[in-house]
Amino acid sequence: MMQYTGQLQQINLTYLEQGHLMVIVLTNVADIPKLEFKHAGDTTWREHPGFDGTITNGVVIQEVRCISGTMRLNFAGAPASPYFLSVIDAEDF
Repeated sequence: MMQYTGQLQQINLTYLEQGHLMVIVLTNVADIPKLEFKHAGDTTWREHPGFDGTITNGVVIQEVRCISGTMRLNFAGAPASPYFLSVIDAEDF
């Protein structure tokens, strides 16, 4: 599990298990970040096709497949106020 509180525009996700389902929980967000990944040996960040990041009252909760051990959330600009992030391995439930 990973937790973060702050205003980073880009945040690398940690403790990922490739192939596992993970739940991304963001609160206090005004904009939808992209979920991006790098494939093994690739140097280009690519957008995760399964993350739509729907916001409801400042909250995003979405289950997605971890397709790479190198993933990040990338906001279009630096958030104006701190947001809260949890990444949970759904296999642990």
